[in-house]
Amino acid sequence: DEMAKKEIREFVRNLYHLLYANINLIEALEIIEYSFNKEFLKRIKRVKSAVKKGEKLEKSFSLISTDEDFLNLIKIGEETGELPLIFKTLYEKYEFEANVRKEVISLTIYPVTVIVTSIIIVFILLKVVVPKFVEVYKDMNQELPKLTRMTIKMSEITDKYSIHIGVILIIIVSSFYIMKKKKVINFDKYIFKLPIFGKINKKIFLLKFSQELYTLTISNVDFIKSLKIVCKTRNNYIKEEINKIISKIEKGNSIEKAFKESEIFDIEYRSYLRIAEKTGNLPYCFEQLKNIYYERVSGNVRLFLKLLEPISIIFIAMIIGVIVLSVMLPIFRLGENL
Repeated sequence: DEMAKKEIREFVRNLYHLLYANINLIEALEIIEYSFNKEFLKRIKRVKSAVKKGEKLEKSFSLISTDEDFLNLIKIGEETGELPLIFKTLYEKYEFEANVRKEVISLTIYPVTVIVTSIIIVFILLKVVVPKFVEVYKDMNQELPKLTRMTIKMSEITDKYSIHIGVILIIIVSSFYIMKKKKVINFDKYIFKLPIFGKINKKIFLLKFSQELYTLTISNVDFIKSLKIVCKTRNNYIKEEINKIISKIEKGNSIEKAFKESEIFDIEYRSYLRIAEKTGNLPYCFEQLKNIYYERVSGNVRLFLKLLEPISIIFIAMIIGVIVLSVMLPIFRLGENL
């Protein structure tokens, strides 16, 4: 959860500072262990105990996190003797991801709030308000307008089947969530093709992809190995695309050419890769790309929220307005006939 991520980020940051100050790992763990809550303190003590026993660092630190990226980098740090650099890049990675997460959450909170509010208001109107007007209509002895009849029908369905509708919606949402978690459905392939949201999601993917490759390449991990590590944490569609790229590079194709046939990576992205391949400076390339896409995602989020506010207000007003108008129409007609 978010609290665990925050603790791991703090843990990595503290180790990074201490290791850069030439303090050995066991002593660094002893210094930082009391900066955390009791549960996390126990995990740090277990890590320290495992390190003292001579366990491999990858296995020892799996007591802190089972995240594949985290453990792969720890393993690389142990093999290369570059643990301070590894913890530095891990901290930068987690800090960057936390900022991106805030941007993405800000993108979803407002529309979700609007949708939920709209559903609650419509439910109250159909369940409570409309039935009261139906009682009034019974004594009016006149044919009701089509819009009013439709609203009454919706009210009857809501009253009779509201629990069933709620259960069905929960099942549908839960099923999609479970299938996405288990990677049964390649959502990314279709999400990238959605209007507006597709472009934003693609930029978010390119941002995360660039950040992960920057973290790995700056830690002196071979590019193909970096791609294989990044590939592990992706769904089937992304894995398939990245595996095609890896296969082409292993066959001797240039990095730019290997990326060219994938519909995920645009001309601009490939241009940066071509320059990086020529200069031999892949870490700098991915650092620039992650910064570029971070700015673009942030800009898209701000623009989307700016446009969404008036649109959502109009949307809610229209829904409520139609329901209110439909229940008031018979009364207006009655007034005209008097």
